[in-house]
Amino acid sequence: MKNLSCKNLLLGVAGATLLSLGLTAPAAATMHAELASNLIDFRVDVPYRSVTLRVSGQGVDVQRTFSDQEALSFAPSEHGLADGTYAWELVANPIAGEREDGAGAAEAESTFGYFTVAGGVLVDPELSEVAEAPRAAASEAGIQGVAASAQVFTTDLIVDGSACVGVDCASNENFGFDTIRLKENNLRIKFDDTSSSGSFPDNDWQLAANDTNNGGVNRFSIEDVTNSKTPFTVLAGAPNNALFVEDSGDIGIGTNAPAVEMHIVDGDSPTLRLQQDQSAGFQAQTWDIVGNEANFFVRDVTNGSKLPFRIKPGAPDDSIFVTDSGDVGLGTDTPGGALQVQRATGAFENILTLQNNSGVGFVLTNTSGESVNSVYTSINNLASLYTVNFADGDGAELSIDADGNVTITGTLTTTGTTCGGGCDLVFAEGYELPTIEEHAAAMWSNGYLPNVGPTIENEPINLSEKTGRILNELEHAHIYISQLNTQVHDLSAEVELKDAQLRAVLERLERLEHRVGGE
Repeated sequence: MKNLSCKNLLLGVAGATLLSLGLTAPAAATMHAELASNLIDFRVDVPYRSVTLRVSGQGVDVQRTFSDQEALSFAPSEHGLADGTYAWELVANPIAGEREDGAGAAEAESTFGYFTVAGGVLVDPELSEVAEAPRAAASEAGIQGVAASAQVFTTDLIVDGSACVGVDCASNENFGFDTIRLKENNLRIKFDDTSSSGSFPDNDWQLAANDTNNGGVNRFSIEDVTNSKTPFTVLAGAPNNALFVEDSGDIGIGTNAPAVEMHIVDGDSPTLRLQQDQSAGFQAQTWDIVGNEANFFVRDVTNGSKLPFRIKPGAPDDSIFVTDSGDVGLGTDTPGGALQVQRATGAFENILTLQNNSGVGFVLTNTSGESVNSVYTSINNLASLYTVNFADGDGAELSIDADGNVTITGTLTTTGTTCGGGCDLVFAEGYELPTIEEHAAAMWSNGYLPNVGPTIENEPINLSEKTGRILNELEHAHIYISQLNTQVHDLSAEVELKDAQLRAVLERLERLEHRVGGE
């Protein structure tokens, strides 16, 4: 249990000040607020994880969370509060575990109140207001003990006219159109239900006009007396139609003509705030949903008022469309996949832009097998390199640099018709193969290989077609090589025969010369 003493947590506050705590409803017995000269001290008598204090009014909204080891104190002068009335709320955030499946948690203890700054100092709540006339005394013994000056009616009472109730009613009261008037310095209408048997409801309620303490707030409230709560309050000066309920049930905030179930009107950025305040034991988080002439947006107030989601006025139909299967369409209400981006401009348009202050990439992952298979595709701006890398532990399989140089670590395979020159048709029966002389004549005449075609310097090249034509010329060349090889073989055989014949002639000549020389 925490029972922190009143300590001055905020230092450097000059001068003594007076404060009105001005609780509009009895504080919970476990939470207390006390004036300690120049600050408010709070005490919480239940175990808690943290305590959140919020002070608002006069355009100021201050929120602070105290840990269970900090003194619970607040010095209004530290925040330079201008003259006016301020509301404060104290919430003890209970000790709780993490949220599971959106489940709630134990309710937090809370209390609230008001204080007023006047002339630069805090108003003293202990000053009391003197009534213009004394109130008739009554004992606690029921109607039998009522003072003699009181009138007691034991039958129905009908007043044909108006009635004034209160110690400040005049004998010649001018009622105007008032039927019942309450007139004194502390005004309350209490509904005291005395039911005491069975399961009959017996909760006590009260209509309260204004705080009873000095410096308190001007307000009209419905108070749950039995449970010490104030579920409804209207402050004096609230604008016209601050809350308006139409006969159809539509609710207007700032308008008396709500067009839909909830209609909010304001001159500058009407806003709906969703605030999780730790009262259920979960981390504080505040979101705003805002609309104005520039944007409709969601604001993350807790994290620096970032704007993670915005829509500009005039955004086209189906800018974002989510189907019942979870498919997302950008520009279409019939996405054909998990994400479809569609435009109908009739001209070239960058449909998808990926941008980063460094390298940019995206990952394609197949999770259907026993192991996850991923492909990492990225552009490294520093090296001006586009890469495709399978998650197989080695380097990139494909890369293209800014000069158009392509690096492939595997093989390159093409599909489709790539042999414009005929390729293997040169081996087909009936193919009219030009002679070497004819082919050479065409080559020298054209200035390029006949089946490859011209290759103009610095012009684009169809590598698939060009490779097929080169293959066709290579096959022609090998056929010609084969033909020439046959001719060489035949010529070699003929030369060998001639050589044999020549050797025989030489041998005969040698024998003849030997015989002639011997004679």
